[in-house]
Amino acid sequence: MIRRAFKIWPACIVFLGYLTIGCLIKYHAQGIGFSVDQLWPNYLHLQNYFGSIRAHTWSLSVEEHFYLALPLVLLLFLRWGRPRPAGLHAMPWFTLALIIVCTGLRYWNATRHPFTYVTHQYPTHLRIDGLFFGVYLGYLYHFHPVFMTWLARYRWYVLIAGFVLLSPWAVWELEKSVMMQSFGFAYLYLGYGAILLFAVSRPTPKAPGRISGIAGAIASLLAFIGYYSYSIYLWHVDGGAKPVHVLLEHGVGAGWSPPVLWGITMSLFIVLGSLTGILLSRLVEMPVLVLREKLYPSPDRPIEAK
Repeated sequence: MIRRAFKIWPACIVFLGYLTIGCLIKYHAQGIGFSVDQLWPNYLHLQNYFGSIRAHTWSLSVEEHFYLALPLVLLLFLRWGRPRPAGLHAMPWFTLALIIVCTGLRYWNATRHPFTYVTHQYPTHLRIDGLFFGVYLGYLYHFHPVFMTWLARYRWYVLIAGFVLLSPWAVWELEKSVMMQSFGFAYLYLGYGAILLFAVSRPTPKAPGRISGIAGAIASLLAFIGYYSYSIYLWHVDGGAKPVHVLLEHGVGAGWSPPVLWGITMSLFIVLGSLTGILLSRLVEMPVLVLREKLYPSPDRPIEAK
């Protein structure tokens, strides 16, 4: 968890510092108290319940709550399991129970309250099942190699199942559908989880080598973006969306057709947001990760189930 903190917190602290300075400048007439009132949820990682001046940071608080809960859950499993770490084999049952509880809470919420993102999409108690499902996938991969070998024979069916699970999101709108508000988020993590299982169960080629051609170029681009994804996510609004909005407010693209305007502005948003995130990652995140490897080097191998 210390290694993960080195990954997440420094970049987040710099981003919060930027927001704090910007808020103090923008709202200086209202006084410091007004800025504190705008920012305190972000300082305490409660913005998914109390709102934020940057709405996209809601997911960061869910992630922080998850990282606080995960060690406690694993410690309980290890304490109860004999011999250790046999208690980790409770993970499938824990994950299943969490999926049932969170889905039930989402259904209860969707059928009793009008939809808002703050009440239906952001709360940790409605979304944490997806993160623990990711832990369960890691558990399968590390502790059940026989299952992964068996899965590799049916990986294309798993891929199809993943796309089927994701397909409702192309048909129904979250804001208007109780089904999507209740079960839609489970469709998301189950669907993308299936796609991930497809990817990691790829049979090892007899002659390992780099993927070539178009597939290799796409894979390299995705890997590159993924490497910087955290900082890109932090800065995509301020580094991408806001500059594009400024251009539009000054009349850029006023005579363009809607499809052309959308295509150009969306492309510009993606490029600017990505470049800003990559720059800040190299300035903040990468040097801290180098320090992390010196102070807390990665273990040689994970623990094995007995």
